[in-house]
Amino acid sequence: MGCAGRARHLKKAIGPALLVALATAFILPGEASADNSLNVHGSVNQVYVTGAQPGTSLRLVRKMKSVKKLRVVSKKPVGSLGGVVFRRIPTGKGYRVRAADGSLSRRVAVMS
Repeated sequence: MGCAGRARHLKKAIGPALLVALATAFILPGEASADNSLNVHGSVNQVYVTGAQPGTSLRLVRKMKSVKKLRVVSKKPVGSLGGVVFRRIPTGKGYRVRAADGSLSRRVAVMS
């Protein structure tokens, strides 16, 4: 197969794959909340965040059962690369991160 034949074959193979990848990116929901662009993940006794605005401060919050109010668990500044790790977090569900603009992330769970 010559160069021209290989180029045609490559175009035929890449075209549909690229179309599927683009369609998937627009259809599937991302990790970020609709309210902000934070990517929040629960882990083993920690919550980590990416996609935050460097120089701002984030609060890790959790709803108090008795009062039905959000309680600040921890507050940390965002690093120069847009990330934060909240460490030594008690096991449980319903943790959220409040951004500097007041928006809340999706709920995440912390494992033991």
